[in-house]
Amino acid sequence: MKKGFTLVELIIVMAILISLFTLGSINILNTQKQSSASATVSTLISDIRFQQSKAMLGQTDGGQEADTYGIHILGGQYVLFKGSVYSESDPGNTVIDIDPNFSLGTSFLDNTIVFSQGSGEIVGYLAGADQIELVGITDTSSVLLTLNQYGVVVSQN
Repeated sequence: MKKGFTLVELIIVMAILISLFTLGSINILNTQKQSSASATVSTLISDIRFQQSKAMLGQTDGGQEADTYGIHILGGQYVLFKGSVYSESDPGNTVIDIDPNFSLGTSFLDNTIVFSQGSGEIVGYLAGADQIELVGITDTSSVLLTLNQYGVVVSQN
């Protein structure tokens, strides 16, 4: 009598292992996307708070006087800027690229949030035009941030 496994037994074991590896890799990829979205949202919220803090503290960033600070939102990036109006040609702008699997959108007028000097409130705040959305390009995932007139993120869905 010979000892060992038959061809049918080996094929069944291989099929089971392949199925387990496939399920495991799918879960790893989903976790990676969720982590990337979470990191992008955390960075964006941090940058919103940073710009607001600079406006409230009256930082000059090398200029003569304290000023307002803001964020301009584009599809695959956002720009941190100084002043009441976003200027694409300003060399003081800081461009932040987001993960290429996501896109940013906003309901703020002109895709811009400006924080007033001293109070840090959003200049020209309009209820209903106060959201930023991070949308997955390859899937339907999205994260929606809502800010109040004081520049505070009041909801994250």
